[in-house]
Amino acid sequence: MEGNLIKLYSSKNLGINYLISNITQYGKVLFVGTDKAKIPHLVSNFATKVGAKLIHPKEDLKVSEKKILFSDYKTKNGHQSDAIAASVFVINEIKNKLTEKISKIYKKIN
Repeated sequence: MEGNLIKLYSSKNLGINYLISNITQYGKVLFVGTDKAKIPHLVSNFATKVGAKLIHPKEDLKVSEKKILFSDYKTKNGHQSDAIAASVFVINEIKNKLTEKISKIYKKIN
């Protein structure tokens, strides 16, 4: 949950079973994200199969937004850049929602 990159890999025609086995070896998947407003089938299928919450933008992330999101990472291609951008977007969304919830709880206590 700290936002550290564990592995970056891209390939064409990755099967769902391959993705599940290679990603879940690192731990439980809590969130799955995409840079697209309309969730791609593979992303939706993966999230459903691993029981993760799906997070996506209301509108497709713009190229300029993605460049900012993946600027701290070295990538080999556009697929990896998009994956990093989607991941950073998800982390930011989670942090924002957790901050809001903590703030509400704090206000109730005080």
